Amino acid sequence: MLFVAAFVIAAAVFSARPALAEASASFEEAFGAASAFAMYNTQVVLGITADAFVKSVYSSEEAKTIVSEQKTSVGILGDYVKKLLELSTVNDSDKKYLKGIQVCLDKLSETADALTAYIDNQSDENAGDFDTKRKASYDSIAELPGLDKQ
Repeated sequence: MLFVAAFVIAAAVFSARPALAEASASFEEAFGAASAFAMYNTQVVLGITADAFVKSVYSSEEAKTIVSEQKTSVGILGDYVKKLLELSTVNDSDKKYLKGIQVCLDKLSETADALTAYIDNQSDENAGDFDTKRKASYDSIAELPGLDKQ
């Protein structure tokens, strides 16, 4: 479900580009806000999925399906970021922000992989790896909009 929402948000932002040609700051602000929203929600969904799995609310297959959907969403957003970075019209400040988004997306992908590993094998090592990566992805997201780090 979040995959669909993230895709719709990204599609709406990118389809709005021609209408925002004269107000380029509005496009960049909209893309930044939509990206932050999608990344933060992915972070929350991964955490809730981990909690629900540990409490046996989700089976391993249900949890892995949710994690896979989140990882796919992160990949789609990452593809859009790469396309934007290739545009010659993107200024240096926006490129820096887009590269920050890329870092966040990479960390979210690593968090998803760590959660999948934990779902497959509930070892203390995998739990610790997920927790470390979860905190790192949150901190990278928090640096973009100025939220507090954990």
